[in-house]
Amino acid sequence: MDTLAFIEKFLAKDFVCFDIGANVGGVSLLLANRLDKMGGEGRVYAFEPAPSNLVALYQNIRLNPRLSSRICVFSTGVGKRKDEI
Repeated sequence: MDTLAFIEKFLAKDFVCFDIGANVGGVSLLLANRLDKMGGEGRVYAFEPAPSNLVALYQNIRLNPRLSSRICVFSTGVGKRKDEI
């Protein structure tokens, strides 16, 4: 099952979603768009440690202002160890 089909099948309107390793925001934006269409209070928390990806992530969110209130970006990685990329 591809990502879009998974989102369509399992996402509910008030879900809180975590995009770990958000990269440039493709999945975060898919999730936010679907949540927005469903209504409710659903949110996406996007975690991305790479500075160059963060720039693109913020740009992609700015290009989709309707979805910006659904996505909260954290400029950090998520993992058991503290390593650098």
